[in-house]
Amino acid sequence: PGDLEALISLGQIFLGSGDPARAVEVLKEALSFYPQHPMVLAMLADASRAAKDSAGAELALTSLVGFAPDRLEARV
Repeated sequence: PGDLEALISLGQIFLGSGDPARAVEVLKEALSFYPQHPMVLAMLADASRAAKDSAGAELALTSLVGFAPDRLEARV
């Protein structure tokens, strides 16, 4: 728990294997330890979108814009 690299990797694995809901769970866990991490927020937005959770995706993107407005994902 709390290992950012491991949580990001798990999120990528779940998302890549077609389980976006599980990716969302893992990435939310990562955010509980690293609440302003731009990569986690961007991945959470992607996973939420893939899980058809538009409100979750919007929340993650809004947070990303607030914490890291220069990130490419925040400008798209």
